Amino acid sequence: MAEDFVNKDQHRTDMAGLRLEFKEEIHGVRQDVLALTKSVEALAQRLDQGFASVDRRFTEIDQRFDRIEQENHQRFTEIDQRFDRIEQENHRRFT
Repeated sequence: MAEDFVNKDQHRTDMAGLRLEFKEEIHGVRQDVLALTKSVEALAQRLDQGFASVDRRFTEIDQRFDRIEQENHQRFTEIDQRFDRIEQENHRRFT
């Protein structure tokens, strides 16, 4: 198969066209990377906000559990005191 002869001027023109296409492709890829980077940054920010929201909810739940624990401790203390009084009264009555 015989190859067609290409003169230097035609070769330079072809190479310049290829360079231009290559530059345009690289520009397009850079634009895509920039758009993806912005999307990833936005998603990361939303994820951080979600984690912060979950952390706040866990803090609220922890605080509620602490209050419930304190209330239960107080109630059990009151119940223990009542039982102690009842035991003392029964002890006095029956001894």
